[in-house]
Amino acid sequence: MSDNMRIVETFTLPSQGMVYEEQVNPEVVLSSMTTRHEMLRLSSTEDSQKIMAQIIDDCIESDLGISAYDLCLGDFQYLLFMLRVVTFGNEYEMAGKCPYCGFNQTNKVLLDELPVKLYDESLVDLMELTLPKTGSKVKLTLQTPRMLDRINTKIKEYRRRHKDSEENPTILYTILASIEEVDDEQMTTFSLEEWIKDLPLADTNALINRIDLINSVIGVDLNVESECKVCGTEYLLPFYINQTFFRPRN
Repeated sequence: MSDNMRIVETFTLPSQGMVYEEQVNPEVVLSSMTTRHEMLRLSSTEDSQKIMAQIIDDCIESDLGISAYDLCLGDFQYLLFMLRVVTFGNEYEMAGKCPYCGFNQTNKVLLDELPVKLYDESLVDLMELTLPKTGSKVKLTLQTPRMLDRINTKIKEYRRRHKDSEENPTILYTILASIEEVDDEQMTTFSLEEWIKDLPLADTNALINRIDLINSVIGVDLNVESECKVCGTEYLLPFYINQTFFRPRN
C-alpha cells in the first residue's frame, strides 16, 4: 500500500513541550495505523505501554525529540486518542448507565472534541509536597508509559519473591517511581523503599492523591458529558477504552 493512502494530521501536545528536560517539539505530525501496527498491538507481551509507544513512534512523521515511551502520561494518552482518530475517525461508542434512573444507553463520543487540559504553570507548585505528618518535603516527577511498565514488572517480581504474602505492592512501587527527592536529597532505591514502607498512612495517602493529581492535570479530560434518553438528566460518564477503540464495528 502506498504511503499516500494513509491519513496524516498535525496535533499539538497538551503539555506544549514544557514539562521535559529534553527539547520536545509539541507539533506532532501523526499518520494512521497499518495492518503491521495492528499485528504489533496484538502481540503477547508484558510491556503493554511499550508496544503502544512503538506504534505511536512509528506513526509520527515529525521529529518529536524523544520516544512516546518517555512522554508524560497526559501527552501519551492524547496521542493515543488522536492516533485512533486519524486511523478510524473520531466517533467512538461507549455504553453508560444513568446514575439517576438506571437506564443503560450507548453514548456516541467524538474523540477529537473531548476537552483537553493544557499545561499551566501551576503544575510546577504541585510537583513539591510537604507531608502532613512527618513534615518531609517531597519532590515528585510526572509518570511516563515507561514508568508504568517498570511498576508492573516490579509488582510481578515482588509477587514471585513473596509467594506466600497477601500484600499488594502496587502503592509502594507507584510512590517509589514518582519520587525524585526527599528533603532535598536523592535516596538509594533501597532506602527510599524502606522510607515509604514506614510512612504514616496519612502521608502515604497525601502522596498518592498528589501523584494522581499531577498525572491528570495534562491531557484529555476523561469525564464525558452525557444526557439520559429516558429521564433527560445530564451526568458525567467516566471514559473507558473498550475492545472497539482500535477495532470499531463499523
